[in-house]
Amino acid sequence: MREGDPIDYILNTIAKKHVGYRDTQEAICASIACKCCRNTAGLQISVNGTSGSGKSHGIKTHLHLIPKKWKRVTGLSAKAAYYMNLVPGIIIFSEDKDPDPAFEEVIKQATTNFQEETYYTTVKDQKQISLIIPPRINWYLTSVESFVSDQLLNRQLTFDADSSPEQKKRIFDAQKHEAASGENGQEMNIEVLICRRMYRELKQNSFKVKIPFVDRIDLQDTSNSRIFPMFLDMVRGFAAFKWKQRTFDGDSSLISELEDFERAKRLFEAQKENTVTKMNENERQIIQYISSKGKCTINDISSYTGIGYQSVRRALVGRKDREAGGLLDKIKGLRMEEETDTKYERDGDMLKSSSGKKALKFSIDTSKFNFWSLFDKEFIFLKDA
Repeated sequence: MREGDPIDYILNTIAKKHVGYRDTQEAICASIACKCCRNTAGLQISVNGTSGSGKSHGIKTHLHLIPKKWKRVTGLSAKAAYYMNLVPGIIIFSEDKDPDPAFEEVIKQATTNFQEETYYTTVKDQKQISLIIPPRINWYLTSVESFVSDQLLNRQLTFDADSSPEQKKRIFDAQKHEAASGENGQEMNIEVLICRRMYRELKQNSFKVKIPFVDRIDLQDTSNSRIFPMFLDMVRGFAAFKWKQRTFDGDSSLISELEDFERAKRLFEAQKENTVTKMNENERQIIQYISSKGKCTINDISSYTGIGYQSVRRALVGRKDREAGGLLDKIKGLRMEEETDTKYERDGDMLKSSSGKKALKFSIDTSKFNFWSLFDKEFIFLKDA
């Protein structure tokens, strides 16, 4: 922690047990470190991907490096967190969970009040009682398809698990290696103990982090006012992780360095399509196809992208049991129209129409939708001093 790179040590330890996206693990490091900063709004982690893509295994492998008192791996009902006697700064991991509206509201309140307690008043035995979710809670969620509101998405760093055939082959090889070695991925060794000790050392602190070069940071697009604070929290988290190598000013504030900016920038740029558009990989494929095709049906989209018909439909119009209305609510300029496809048959030299089927057709007004132009160059950059 004084002379090396503690984050790289943690990432390399995880890589020996988990085959997956390194960026997700690095974001978890920044997220945990943010809980040790008094002037952050917190970083929450969401990973989307098909079953068997390793999304849950990746988070569980990282959590194995966290002392037990700082984590809970559990399914949750909507108000359960108020009754769990949680400690400040704990991680709650709920796998393959799309929060229902009531549970989502709890997460939104707790993340909005990241540095403070979140209260819930109810009645028990005809007496009023107040229940509390403590401050600085991290909510880590995985799901096959993400159906949450923009308000929750704006509080999350979202990642797509690698579902490629190559990744499935790497997982298969890792499973064989684990079986041959007799290990289960949760054993204790010196590397795990070192990681736990580093996290324990980190969590004993409460930093106020200053970013002296913040006036030099600029974004391509500032229309979403939540992106810049989220990026600054990434910088603060990386600074906090290397606190033993950073300086403090006269009022005991931790001073971040350009190295922290560069690390946060690299991670953000690697995930900027997720973070800026708030769309997962399937949603981006759907929108890109509609943008290039013009009017198209759900069948057209499904056939081209290989995404199942029902998955395409849910992505576009949402689910009845969720408040989020799908891409139609999320994407400005996306339209849905019901049209009748009329078929024509030849009767001698005459063409006559026959009754056609009604179909939903989707199109995008490209004058109102210009997300992709944001990704042709750097999204975040540092102006000259």
